[in-house]
Amino acid sequence: MAPRSTYVNLKYLSEFNKYMMTLGAAAFLYFDKFEVGFRTLRTGGAILSTLAVVIGVVIMSVLGRIHGDDIDYGHETDQHKILLFRIVSRALLIQLTVLVVTIMAAGWLSLAKIWKW
Repeated sequence: MAPRSTYVNLKYLSEFNKYMMTLGAAAFLYFDKFEVGFRTLRTGGAILSTLAVVIGVVIMSVLGRIHGDDIDYGHETDQHKILLFRIVSRALLIQLTVLVVTIMAAGWLSLAKIWKW
C-alpha cells in the first residue's frame, strides 16, 4: 500500500469549500420552491442546506487564519497550524455529510412531485 500524502494545497481546499457552499445555497433555493406537502422534509432540507453554508463560512474563517498556500502536516512543526487544519478537515467532512443528506431529501421531494405522492 502506498504511503498517504500529507501535503494539502489550501487554495484548492478553499475552492472546494466555495463549491460546497454554492451547492448548499442552491439546495436551499430548491427546498424553498416547494410550496405544498412534506412540510417536515422541506423544513429539514432548508435547515440542513443553511447549516452547510454556515459551516462553509466557518471553514473560510479558519482557512484565513492559516498562513501560506499549502500545508504538509506530516512535516509541519507549528502545532497551531496543524490544529487549524484539523478543524477545517473535520468541518469539511461534516459539511459534505450534511450536503449528501440534503441532496437525498431533495431527491425524495422530486420523486414525490413526479409520482404525485
